[in-house]
Amino acid sequence: MFLKEAGNGRELAKKPQYCLASDLPLNLYETSFEGVDWRCDAESLCFVISQLQGLWAHHSVKTTMIRRMLWDLETSYLHMNSAKQDDTQLSKEVPLVDSIKLQYQCLNLVPGARTKVYRPLLSRPTCESLETRVEHYVKRQRLDRDILQKSSSSSLQTNIANLNNPN
Repeated sequence: MFLKEAGNGRELAKKPQYCLASDLPLNLYETSFEGVDWRCDAESLCFVISQLQGLWAHHSVKTTMIRRMLWDLETSYLHMNSAKQDDTQLSKEVPLVDSIKLQYQCLNLVPGARTKVYRPLLSRPTCESLETRVEHYVKRQRLDRDILQKSSSSSLQTNIANLNNPN
């Protein structure tokens, strides 16, 4: 669909800017594939189990440490907020503890800037083209002018040309 909307390959030379995906890995553990009979030996299985147990222990320790810090900080925040109840000016500046407990937990799951309005991919600002970047480095004398012809990146131009002429 993206290729249809892009029209010709010239538009693909400048890729749209977008946020990177989360650094949390995609979990395909429970994915099933029809007709695939997975086989593994005992040694490999033992190795994977030991690696996962190590990861689990490591992350459990981190989780416990962070949870304890959060409990202590939330308690301190609650005491600070309740001590300032008499001063209405200060109590308005300090939000309620209940509102901060869950508010920030999921914000870091998706990296990058958060936009309030979705922008379609092709209407987003684009990066500079490869040719523009090459010219930039040629001007600074850090790159040979014929780099596009010499390197395997010229296959990018071939692919773009093939998109323009599918026959």
